[in-house]
Amino acid sequence: MKKDLVKQNNSIIIDESILISIKTIKEEINSIHEQYFYLNQQVKPLLLKEYDDNFRVLEIEIQRKALESSELQRRAELLMMKHQRGEKLTPEIIALVHKIVDKEYLSLKSRLNDAFDRIQKKQAYYSSLQEPQNSQELMQKYRELAKLLHPDTNKNQLMVDKYWHMLQQGFTDRNITSIRALYSLLIDKMKPDTSFEMSILDQQKELERLLHIKSIEEKKVQELKKQIPFIYELGLQDDQWISNHRKSLELQIHTYQEDIQKAQQLIKIATGIAYKYSDIPEKLDEFEDKKSIDYQDDFMENTYFSGRH
Repeated sequence: MKKDLVKQNNSIIIDESILISIKTIKEEINSIHEQYFYLNQQVKPLLLKEYDDNFRVLEIEIQRKALESSELQRRAELLMMKHQRGEKLTPEIIALVHKIVDKEYLSLKSRLNDAFDRIQKKQAYYSSLQEPQNSQELMQKYRELAKLLHPDTNKNQLMVDKYWHMLQQGFTDRNITSIRALYSLLIDKMKPDTSFEMSILDQQKELERLLHIKSIEEKKVQELKKQIPFIYELGLQDDQWISNHRKSLELQIHTYQEDIQKAQQLIKIATGIAYKYSDIPEKLDEFEDKKSIDYQDDFMENTYFSGRH
């Protein structure tokens, strides 16, 4: 019998090399979870703050110009459609077109207020659907973590203050990766290793399972690093990059301004009257049909509200 094989209870044979591999992979998975947790909970907020300190004013202006451009192009589209058909654009018809767009815009504005939150939750939801077992795993891990971290039972106030809110946010967003990271950080390390009680066949299966998990978790960390704000991390340390990125944002604003001017020209061609844009429309009756919803969705998909950061 090989040296790395040990007989136990006349039935279980342990391959020590597999056990060592299992232990090593478990430690590596824990390390990956800790890295994900660190990146998402500590590095990301700092990078977002640094990005906002440098570019917040420009990003807000891009948002405003994108909305103004979209609204004016919508007005121009509807008015030019009637103009090209040869319809007479009376003051009443012009006012009706503007009222329709005002209602679309009012509805859109309210939807934009929660655009970032909605997109983030949608991404987390679709991520959780990638693995059928995630729903059950999420609930199981959440219950264990909630039992450990609940303020009524955990006397370690520092631990509760640090992790309780993160747990609730991860569960609300159905973010299985975040829950796994917390679970690995707080619970996995305390669990006894039972792999030595398995048969060689079960040990091999366990090793394969762990290697598969490691591969998945590594990919998730890699994908996280490809997202904003992590792709800006090195640039935010470089004055030249900051200058170039600022120019890029200013160019976007300039492009939107050109689109705004073109739309205003089309409106004047169709109506003979220059249109004065207002970013604070009067409150109108509730109005939302399928056409306006489609238009709003298209606008969100084609501006940085689609989840740039």
